[in-house]
Amino acid sequence: MIADNQQMHDLVTRVSGEIIPLDNGTGGHTRFGNLAAFRHVCAAGGDAIVREVLPDAGPLLVLPFDCPFYGLAEHLPAAARRHLVAVAHSTAALHTLTTPGSGGNATACTR
Repeated sequence: MIADNQQMHDLVTRVSGEIIPLDNGTGGHTRFGNLAAFRHVCAAGGDAIVREVLPDAGPLLVLPFDCPFYGLAEHLPAAARRHLVAVAHSTAALHTLTTPGSGGNATACTR
């Protein structure tokens, strides 16, 4: 399990990957932000993929992690969308809800 940004950076470097910083519209003041920040980072991510990745890409897998990137697909060309697999992670955690009359718990995923 990756515990922090340095470990992720080390992993990406070890496999000859590249980290492309993205702007979430908060000027670097908020790491996650609100829905507007999520929309902004999706647009920035789509733009970066189109400009910096797709022109030289061979086989492609777009693997965005977590709910800030659930809107990324709409910012990609159709040919790249089919290679996108969104990975739900910590901030899209499953929550256990008590449903009246159910006699138990129901599980729901919130966005």
